[in-house]
Amino acid sequence: MTVREEIADPGTRETAEELLSLCGFAAGASGPEGVLRIADYVPGTDADPAPGERVVFLMPRALSGEAFPTGGSGGRTFFLPVPILLEEGIRVLTEAVRSMEAEQSGAPVVRAEKRGTGDSAEARPPVSFDGKTVTRQGQSVHLTPREAACFRILYGRRGETVSREELAGPAGSRSNLADVYVGYLRKKLRPLFGDGVILAVRGKGYLLKLP
Repeated sequence: MTVREEIADPGTRETAEELLSLCGFAAGASGPEGVLRIADYVPGTDADPAPGERVVFLMPRALSGEAFPTGGSGGRTFFLPVPILLEEGIRVLTEAVRSMEAEQSGAPVVRAEKRGTGDSAEARPPVSFDGKTVTRQGQSVHLTPREAACFRILYGRRGETVSREELAGPAGSRSNLADVYVGYLRKKLRPLFGDGVILAVRGKGYLLKLP
């Protein structure tokens, strides 16, 4: 499988690459024949994949309720709203990859459906946040109110770069406070995720990269 990316935002690119890795298609991994194209969706353009190609269009969530072209030249089109949510991203990318596999084998394509709350623990999102506590695989860490406020912003916009001023909250003019609380968060979250879960984006801010 060839993955071709046309993504403008570096944070979104990292998120898409990480999700592909979670789907079992890291760089260099084997996969079905064909092309999986991940591209920014530009309103007014024709989302028409070439034969054998699968296009995952990344679109702003504000546009997610609108109708989109579906293509018709032999490939398939998928849409993934951004900021990308973990479970949603895995579902859409897995469906796109399975569509390619099914075409190669001649089997019918089975669409992946979003799971409900009654599914097994294995099917649930690996990370949860209740406003005070971050939980992953049975392990939890409790956050102070200021740490929780900082994490809430990062978690709500995971995969997207958030400025230091925004993370600093009402004291935005003292953006160095964001560095302090991100440092606290990194230390607390290390037992759950290891290092690298909160990335510094030079000159811009921070990005939450969930496994």
